Amino acid sequence: MGRAIFLLGLTAMIGAPNLWGQRAVDVKRPEERAREQKVVERQEKKKAKSTDLEIRGATAFKENELRTALKEQIATIHDFGLTAARADDAAFFLELFYRKHGYAKVDVQYRIESGSRLVLEVTEGPQVILSAINFAGNNHVPAEKLLRRLLCNDAGSGQREADARNRAVWPHARYIPEIHAIAGGAPVSTVR
Repeated sequence: MGRAIFLLGLTAMIGAPNLWGQRAVDVKRPEERAREQKVVERQEKKKAKSTDLEIRGATAFKENELRTALKEQIATIHDFGLTAARADDAAFFLELFYRKHGYAKVDVQYRIESGSRLVLEVTEGPQVILSAINFAGNNHVPAEKLLRRLLCNDAGSGQREADARNRAVWPHARYIPEIHAIAGGAPVSTVR
């Protein structure tokens, strides 16, 4: 009898969780996730403003805009300390920001002063904007087809995918009013 009660009690303990059924997974709503993301971004901006960072030689962009572009790197430096690797990352991402905005010959050097102050020296160089493409010496392939191949990775892709790829490769292409490709002396239709 004691054994039967023991087995009945053991069965109840093991099987009881299955009687309640599966429990729902707590999934956050998109609004909650967006709110939390905004809080994180605000914290990163505060860290970006308070971290001891100086950007010298930058004239094309305001310092706040550059700090916003570097907010993740600055937050990492603020949280985990300044090291040569983190300073190099900040210089790299600042250089990348400039290149995305048309400064092909930008150079960013970093210097760590007194162990905790990061100085980024920016040499901007000229802003480069592509305004015309000329296919010289081409007699076999229509210039329009060459231009499509240049702007797209493959000839069969749709216009929407090509536009997305072009924006990724040439982020300022939308500021170029027209691109002319000339083959055999005849201008080809304008690409917009």
